[in-house]
Amino acid sequence: MLSFLGTGNLAAAEVSLNLGWDQTVRLGRWNIASVTTTAESAGQYQLQCLAPDPEGHIAAFESPPVEVAANAAVHLEVPYLLGRPDGQLRFELRQDGTVLWQQTVRPGSGHLSPNRPLVFTDQLIVTVGKPKGFPSLNSEAGLPGKTGRHVVDVPAEATLPQSPLAYDSIDWLVLSGTPALEDASLTAIRLWVQQGGRLIVSLPVSSKDWQASRLREWLPATIPPEYVTARGLGDLEAFAGRNVRIPYVNRLEIPQLPASPGLVLASSRDNPLLLRMPWGLGEVLLVAVDLTQPPLANWGGLDDFVRKLVETDAASLTARRSSDQNASRPLTSSGITDLASQLMATQDNFPEVHRPAPWWSMVWMLVLLAIVGPVDYVVVHRLLKRPHWTWLTLPLWLMTATAYAAWTGGQWNFSTVTLKQMDIIDVDAASNMTRAESWITTLSPVTARQTIAVTPTMGDWQNLWSGEPAHSLPLRWCGIPETTTGGVYRSSGTEWGRTTYDIDVTHAQMTNLPLLQWSTRTLRTSWTSETLQLVDPQLRNAGLGRLSGEVTHHLPGNLTDWMLVYGSRVYWLQKDRNNDEVQPWEPGQRFSVESPLTQQNDLKNVIKQMTFIREDDTDRITENRVRHEQTRYEVSDRSPDRLWQVLSFHEAVGGQSYTGLTNSVLTAHDLSRQLDMGRAVVFGRLEATPAATVTIDGKSPEAELSVVYVRLVLPVQTTGEVLRVLPKLGADDARK
Repeated sequence: MLSFLGTGNLAAAEVSLNLGWDQTVRLGRWNIASVTTTAESAGQYQLQCLAPDPEGHIAAFESPPVEVAANAAVHLEVPYLLGRPDGQLRFELRQDGTVLWQQTVRPGSGHLSPNRPLVFTDQLIVTVGKPKGFPSLNSEAGLPGKTGRHVVDVPAEATLPQSPLAYDSIDWLVLSGTPALEDASLTAIRLWVQQGGRLIVSLPVSSKDWQASRLREWLPATIPPEYVTARGLGDLEAFAGRNVRIPYVNRLEIPQLPASPGLVLASSRDNPLLLRMPWGLGEVLLVAVDLTQPPLANWGGLDDFVRKLVETDAASLTARRSSDQNASRPLTSSGITDLASQLMATQDNFPEVHRPAPWWSMVWMLVLLAIVGPVDYVVVHRLLKRPHWTWLTLPLWLMTATAYAAWTGGQWNFSTVTLKQMDIIDVDAASNMTRAESWITTLSPVTARQTIAVTPTMGDWQNLWSGEPAHSLPLRWCGIPETTTGGVYRSSGTEWGRTTYDIDVTHAQMTNLPLLQWSTRTLRTSWTSETLQLVDPQLRNAGLGRLSGEVTHHLPGNLTDWMLVYGSRVYWLQKDRNNDEVQPWEPGQRFSVESPLTQQNDLKNVIKQMTFIREDDTDRITENRVRHEQTRYEVSDRSPDRLWQVLSFHEAVGGQSYTGLTNSVLTAHDLSRQLDMGRAVVFGRLEATPAATVTIDGKSPEAELSVVYVRLVLPVQTTGEVLRVLPKLGADDARK
């Protein structure tokens, strides 16, 4: 923690301010700030954080008020978002509405670690228990367009945060040894992982420590308390890509990891050593050999081993992407470099609003210059022969142009508040956990301040949400990883006329959100809930990646344009033998993979919209040649169907080598890693009412455009086949 002497009635007292994990601030993600002090008198205490958003406005975040007795310890936490790399953070501690202490912190001033806020492409790795090798991963962070890493080590006896929001800024959480974890912290970590977080667990070297560890019953894998003898650690050496032997001579006892579900990345002769397994929409990496103790602690290849563990792409994804390096990359000059930027542009696109192109405005500027110049001169000088009338004709031309611009603006835009909504529903059939996310774009016909609230919809959706959501995120602004207007990488500069609005950190609500006339703001919120059995999967891996079995869903509507993806194959049901269109999937309808109407294709062929053309070989008449062509990915495409289809399996079809765009913001929505871990995914568009109800200034406007996408993550039973990834040695690895 850092201690700052602020201003206010508590200026003489020391207030300890903590901005997050080791004072690390993350752009565009939730951070948790806390203050600790002693109450001089009893009262209601509250902490407020003021932080700029990407538009330059100031968002105010307030912690819930807490009653504190005199001379008692005060500890308050508040989540906040930072939208500018050089923006200032202002904190205020209040008692019964009176400011006792305030402090302004500017990232990059030397008070933070690192000095710059982390950007979307950076990795924040938090380790607990001092596992070896991870400090070597530290590299310069906070530079847009470059990947840096920042490692924070937390003592094993420290209390981890108890709010899932605190883990939103983390890319990897590493638990090693026997950390002291409270129930609330374990629950927060579980919710974070199930929503897409990534956890590494290094199991302790002692079986007694493992039996006493709370992780044994908490992890989704059943690990017996009895240890087994490891017979060879060569797979760990191959995984690290280093020809350096692990130094051990005696018997090595390790926990017995299950072979499924999941993906075995390294194994001894009889037992998996490194297991990557799904947990909800996230994943857990289990390391059977303790990273805090010998022999791994003394291994010369440990730095390379942990670097492989925290790579954004797993080994199979890296190998898959390497085969697509020659794929075509679209050239863009639109300022869009990330899939999140394209998604924001899609949300801002209202087909009924005819926005003029820049060339159109330039043409009319030239026309106006011609009128007030040569045309006006000819009229008043040559025709009317009254040169002094220019003082009348010039204002007349300008007023006419202004009136025409105002009239066309009113004709091209909406005259009422307009809403555009997109809901993404992710269901994990193994745990009956549902993650729902709503993207809301509001277009205001006038300059105004709006109060916007979002709540889960009942009615058709009431069977989907069982009681109160287990965890919900506050309504937040959306920023893109760009330097353009609305981008989080844009410098603050001189801001005039910027206003302050409130973000409720306990509910999905914003108050006094400023909007200019005919402008849009895109907001985002999500919640997690345990649901009833919405899908009944009976799928099996018949060997060699072949899928068999059936699936039934109970969603509140028909699935259209859907597909079932397993491994590298796509399955769908056609309407009849003469019609290749996708048959809508009704609730309660059973889909069988073995049905005669079931069609299948390669995932890359479907996503890339491959076409195969057979050409006759003019040299040899008896032979034919087949040429394939893929549809070029258009960054200017504003179809949400196409965008979410690509985003859901981005890495599986080549990632940036195909789209030309990174995916640094919405990585949790890429389900390619679920496919690698042996799961199947159903993607489709749901014909249903919006999953969330939006109110603007107390009213519920009907969405001009509304779409609901569903992704069902399904377990697949294996018939004795263990999913493994063999190491892929490149030129650099071969030389080591």
